[in-house]
This record gives sequence, C-alpha cells and structure tokens, in this order.
Amino acid sequence: MIVEERPGDTLGHYQLQRLLGEGSMGRVWLAKHVTLGREVAMKVLRPEHAQNTAVINRFFDEARAVNRVSHENIVEIIDFVEERDPARVYCVMEFLEGRSLAETAQDHPLPVSSVLTVMKQLCRALGAAHRVGVVHRDVKPDNVLITRKAGQPLFVKVLDFGVAKLGADLRRAAVTRTAQGTLLGTPLFMAPEQIVGLEVDARVDVYAVGCLLYWLLAGRLPFESPHFGQLTLQVIKEAPPPLPARMQSGERVPAGLADLAMRCLAKRAEERPHSMEAVLEALERPHRARVLAPRQRSVGFAVAAAVVLGAAAAWSFTHERLMKVVKPQVAKVDKKAVPFDADATIDPFAP
Repeated sequence: MIVEERPGDTLGHYQLQRLLGEGSMGRVWLAKHVTLGREVAMKVLRPEHAQNTAVINRFFDEARAVNRVSHENIVEIIDFVEERDPARVYCVMEFLEGRSLAETAQDHPLPVSSVLTVMKQLCRALGAAHRVGVVHRDVKPDNVLITRKAGQPLFVKVLDFGVAKLGADLRRAAVTRTAQGTLLGTPLFMAPEQIVGLEVDARVDVYAVGCLLYWLLAGRLPFESPHFGQLTLQVIKEAPPPLPARMQSGERVPAGLADLAMRCLAKRAEERPHSMEAVLEALERPHRARVLAPRQRSVGFAVAAAVVLGAAAAWSFTHERLMKVVKPQVAKVDKKAVPFDADATIDPFAP
C-alpha cells in the first residue's frame, strides 16, 4: 500500500510542516530541521516513482547541476536523499520567501529600472551556469523568484534546473537518461532548435531571456497560441511583432532594450548574442540603439518540424495549460516560493 507523506511526518532530519505545491511527479513541502529549527523546502518524489531509476537519476541530475554552479542568484540545494525502507527520494533546498516574477509583474508591471535590475541578475546566474557547462533550458517567469536580501527588494533566485542540460563530463552520464525525442522545457519560451527537438546549447537560454525581456516590456509574449502545432510554426517561421514604443505603464521602451530583445529572439542561434555576458553588456547601456543583426532568415527545420507537428495532437495542450506560465495560480502556492513546476513543463521525468 502506497501512502503519501503528511504534515508532521519526519524525513531524515526534517519534519514536514505544510504543503507548498505539487505536480504529477512529486510535491514540495515547507519543512523544519528537528534539531536546528532551520526551515527548508523539500521536493519529494511521489511514492509510486521512488523506485523508478530513470526518474531518480533525473531528480539527482538537478541537484548536481545546481551545486556545480553555486551562485548567489541560484537556489541552493542542501542535500539529496534516497531512502530504501520505505522508498523515499527527496531533495532539500533553501526555503525562500518571495514571489515569482510572473506573480510580481502581473500585480505591478515593473518599470524599466526594475526590469534592468531583474534581468541583470538573471543573466549573471545563467552566465555562471553556462561557464560550467550547465544550460537551464526552462527559463520562464515562474522559475525566477523575486525575494529580498540585505535590503535589496528585487533579489533574484533562479529555480528549477530539473530539465537542465549538463555539459562535458556530466553530459556523458546524463544523456543516456533522456528519452530520445522527449521535449524538455516550456513551449512559450523555447528557441526554434529546442521546440523541434534538435541539439541545443547555451543559446537556447539566450532566446528564453529574450522572450522574458519582450514580455516585461510589451506585457505579452512574442508568440502565443492555444495549439502546440501552431505555436511551433510561429516560433520557427514568424518574426516576433515589433515591441511597442511605450510600456503598459506609459514609460518609453528604451531603444537599446527593444533591440536586445529582438536580437535574442533571432531564429538562427548564431545570430543571437553569443553569451550571457554579451546580453549583460547590452543591459548596461539600455538607451543605446544598435544596428540590427542581419535579417533573420528562415531555418531549415522542416524535417524536425514535421516530426513535432505530427506528434502535436498527442500532447493535447489547452490554452489554459500554456498560459499558466504567465498567469500562475497564485492561491495554490500560497504566495510562497515553490522551486517546482511540473504542470507547465513538457517533461515526463520532471519531479
């Protein structure tokens, strides 16, 4: 008989306090160290998955990816535990008081100065990950937590490296654990090469940063559709609509930021900024317009696109499911930081 954990249960040195969020593969709890009293977030696999080697390995890969980076703007993973009797697998992380960028921007559109503050920290975190061979692959508003630290009201923590691509020696161990043809990430923020299932590198995170910047400036995403197949066609073929001259607040969109967002959204990876450092440099001079990169050309994704489109019906995405990315269910997570978002991620192994 499989029994899920409940408030008051003790896992290792931690007692579960209350549920913060859950998905099809697991649940996230607020927990407290029974001796030290420290509050943590615990991501716990559901019992029916706790003996699945593929799921456990994917779960562990996230912990390794985050600890390999070790950056102040990335959520800290404290421990990873696999217990045998009863079978339990869980990850212990720092507990963060705060709200996702999706919630923050939905309630109060950010001014340009705040957009710059958030985006610079995000780029520094992703740049640190890229330097050690880790590509996030699921950068989106729900995975950017806004918290406070040392008097900074807009301190960024990047969450959920559950679908991260590990480079070099880590990649060799992880690649065999990714089912062939599996689509990892969130479609609304996917680069063309990612959404059709081709090999990816750090430039997919550059593309996602461009989506995020576009969304913050325009109040909408560059591409939206209630159907996965239509969304795929938009991403690989259509140019994003030009950014408005002014934000929803009435503040003028700096020419340099508009140009940066469009360059990050280039269809061809080689036409995007070559690194997060390059993106960060552009963020440091937001009012300086730049000559646009060469005209975006259509990419030769026809074969891969056909495969994806042929399987699109199987995904059966609804518009509400897609739009969870920008309209999260705030009440469900009780306004707390939840480093866990399985429902909006196309990943059968995401815990």
